[in-house]
Amino acid sequence: SYAYYLSHLPNYQSSSNSPTEQTPIQIGDDKEIHVFLKDDRDSASIHQPGSWRSLHEILRISSERGFVCGMEPRGFWTKTMKRKRVLLSAYHNTERLSQFSMAEYTSKVGRKNQVKYDSLNQTKEERPFPSGFRNYGEWQASIPLELPHPATEVCYGGSFAATTQSVKRQALHVWQTMEKSLSRADNLEEGHFAERSWAGLMSNPIEDYQIQALRDYSTEEVFVSSSICGAFAIPRNMRVMKNRQQQQREERIQQAVLSTQ
Repeated sequence: SYAYYLSHLPNYQSSSNSPTEQTPIQIGDDKEIHVFLKDDRDSASIHQPGSWRSLHEILRISSERGFVCGMEPRGFWTKTMKRKRVLLSAYHNTERLSQFSMAEYTSKVGRKNQVKYDSLNQTKEERPFPSGFRNYGEWQASIPLELPHPATEVCYGGSFAATTQSVKRQALHVWQTMEKSLSRADNLEEGHFAERSWAGLMSNPIEDYQIQALRDYSTEEVFVSSSICGAFAIPRNMRVMKNRQQQQREERIQQAVLSTQ
């Protein structure tokens, strides 16, 4: 699993000051990029719609920012907006996200072959799918994990890239505890909790002015049962309106310049 890989990097040196961390030993190049790719990119298995970034783009962005999600969010139909299409942000309300839970999961392979995992239909290891935690927040506390507040990035799709420096934002025991939690079964609720954690644990938290912009422009926080929980969103036509306003502004500037010649 991803957590196994992260917890077994050689000579791990965390940038955290956790008292439980082992004696730091320098590890390779902090700019080295680790790419994680999911073996299933079927849209039926993805919680949030989006477009896949190319490997070249993944490497470029992660080298600049330290972390990048393999998928970029796109428009989404939401009932709370009276079936209007909204633009989803990669950022979620951290408190709202902590309420996420998933009692069951149906794995879709080619849209026809489906396998349902729940408390009755066991996984192949004969372990129940539910984690035993009431929600994602309880699982976080058990690790424990600390995600950025009040907004945290979420990377859906299971594909992302991070530099060694970004990986070392967390103490080694965090990855080790996650590995132990995720080893309970092959397909389990904890895996969906972890999916919502990677970006928050390894990406750079956004600045206060960016958080304020999310609050100012987002019109709702999208909630889809057993899927999206707390994603900031704006109406799709808002971007169109912004583009038109920018175009009108440029035209006025151009007219003003021409009138002075």
